[in-house]
Order: sequence, then structure tokens, then C-alpha cells
Amino acid sequence: MQDDLRTRAVPGSIDVNIMTKLDRDTYRDGEKRPPEFADAMSALRGFANSAVRGGIVLSAGINRRLYNYLSQFDNFLPDENGDLKKTIILKVSDFRSAMIQGRFLAKRGLWISEYRIESGLNCGGHAFATKGHLMGPILEEFKASRRTLAADLHNIYAKALAKTGRAVTTGPGDICITVQCGLSTAGEDRLMREHYDTDGTGWGTPFLLVPEVVNVEQDTLARLAAKDEDVVLSEGASPLGVPFWLLRTCEAEDARRRRIAEGNPGAECPEGYLRDNTEFTEMPICLSSRAYVKRKLEHLSSEGLSQQ
Repeated sequence: MQDDLRTRAVPGSIDVNIMTKLDRDTYRDGEKRPPEFADAMSALRGFANSAVRGGIVLSAGINRRLYNYLSQFDNFLPDENGDLKKTIILKVSDFRSAMIQGRFLAKRGLWISEYRIESGLNCGGHAFATKGHLMGPILEEFKASRRTLAADLHNIYAKALAKTGRAVTTGPGDICITVQCGLSTAGEDRLMREHYDTDGTGWGTPFLLVPEVVNVEQDTLARLAAKDEDVVLSEGASPLGVPFWLLRTCEAEDARRRRIAEGNPGAECPEGYLRDNTEFTEMPICLSSRAYVKRKLEHLSSEGLSQQ
């Protein structure tokens, strides 16, 4: 069986993911550098100029300056034969998001080759914007409106390319609809493909329960078997500014409470990927950092609030 599987395995494309909200501006000698040196912009440029033939996965919401930057790279635009050296894969939470972002990019002559629908249960804690809309109705809307979406976007895309004199051979049917939503059985996979007409599925969550893949200690497994009261939806736990599902019994939460008890609230934030707040400083700092939390607590009295 192993020999049979090895003969069936073929190399896939080399795709990279950019979380569009993680686009921290960078500084040199105290001076802010041009936008193209921001984190997400630099990551995009590195992939766009590489020799790799693959797709760029855009996730975590729209970033207008990043999306505008995409159109500056020929590898994301069709060549004289209408071929794309690099494709765009867009992660979305619902049909409306796909339409809005698809139109934004199509107006810039950019074709989204794959719409990757992701469940809010699949995002490592961050709560998606669907506010309780289940995957079934979301997938039904994609199934019912897929052709309309493709035709509408292709019309916009073709007009944008015509202005630049580029060939348009990509047809309105040349899009993939895929889904990743905590699949764990072959039956669930068939449901996605056969009932909802998706072109592919992504599996990830079940592997957390496979000892040969992920080494999870028994204490951690016990914590993950949480009761309803152990999980809370927090509006302020994430420095990204989006709701976050918080496990009250996790080690990170224990450490957070311990730092507060010791008089050192906030995190060290050594990497600084989310340094984008200038409420109290000229140089951006992270909302979760010790530097920000200390200043915010000191500022509460001027707002007529206590620290309790």
C-alpha cells in the first residue's frame, strides 16, 4: 500500500501565505521607510520576483495598498499567451467578501484563480466576521451564484486588461472554489465536493489528534477538552483588533494572569510583528506589549476610569 501511495504522490505548487493585516511599517534610524518596505509588501515583492511558479494566498481581510501593489508585478498579470506565472488565492469567509475583494482586484487586471472558503472554526482562535452564519448556507450561496460571480468578475477583469493591451484568454469558468472547515471524515469530504460542488478541500484539524504528526502532551489534551464556561469570546485579547476565542485554562492565560499579579502586565513582544499603534508614542508599539499596557493603565485616570 505504501508503494502504491508513493507512485501516486506528485509535487504540488509552492504557495505562500500573507496575512494581509500583518503589514507593519518599518523604520531605519528613526525614520519611517516607504510603504514598499512594510512587512506584507516586502513579502509580496520577494515572492513576486522569485523563480517559483505557485500561488500567493491572501488571508485575514482586505489590504488596499497591498492589493494595489500586486498589479505592479508582471508575474501576476497574463503574458502574451494569456498565461499566469503566479496565481492569486483568496481566503474568504462568505460570498459577499469574495465579491467585494474579487471586484477590487479585477479592476486592476488581477484574476483570482481560487476562492478558499474558510470556517471561523479553522482559524486558530480568531473569530470570523460571519457572526454565526454556518458553513452550509455560505456554501449554498457559492454553489448557486458561482457562475454569476465568475462572469461578473471576468467582465471587469477583461475591461481592465484591455486598457493595458494585454491578452485575455482566461475564461470566466477558470476559477476554483475550495473549502477548509475542520473536515475529519471521508464522508464530510464527499459532502463538500458532491453536494456543494467545491473543487477541493483542505484538511488540518484532525492531524492535531494524530500522535505521529503532532506531539501534544496529556495535560494540554485535557485542557483542550474544555467545557463551555472555559471558553470566552474576547474583544480585546488579540492585538489585531478582531474578536478572539480564549481558552481560560490555557498556559498562555495562566502566564498573563501571573504577569498581572506580579505587576508586569503585557507581553514582551520581541519580534514586533504587530507594532502599529502610535497612541502614546511616535514609534509604533504593539497593543499587547508591556510598553503599551503600562501607558494605557496610567492614562485611565484622565478618562475617569479605574484600573480595576
